[in-house]
Amino acid sequence: MHLNTDPVAPAAPAKKPCWRDLHELTTKHLNPALVTLVPLSELERRLSEIEAEHPHLVEETPIVWQHETRRRARFQQLQVVGRRPLAESPVLQGYSRA
Repeated sequence: MHLNTDPVAPAAPAKKPCWRDLHELTTKHLNPALVTLVPLSELERRLSEIEAEHPHLVEETPIVWQHETRRRARFQQLQVVGRRPLAESPVLQGYSRA
C-alpha cells in the first residue's frame, strides 16, 4: 500500500437532463399513477434510491420532484379556495324546508 499525494481531480461538470433519460425514469422506474398517490416523503426516498442505483438519471429526478410538488401545490390551492359548504349551493337552497 502507498500514500497517494496527487491532488484530487475536480468533479465532472453536471450534465443537462435529456428526454431519453426522463422517459426511462418515468416509464421503467416510476409509475406516473403512483407518483401522484404516494406521499412526498416516500417519493423523495424513492427518487434518492433511483439516483443511487442509476447514476445516469441524477439530472432527471429533480424534474420529477419539482413537477409533482408544483402539481400538488396547484391542486391544494384549488381545493382550499374552491370549497363551498353544501348549504350554500343555489340548487339546494330551493329545496330547503325553511
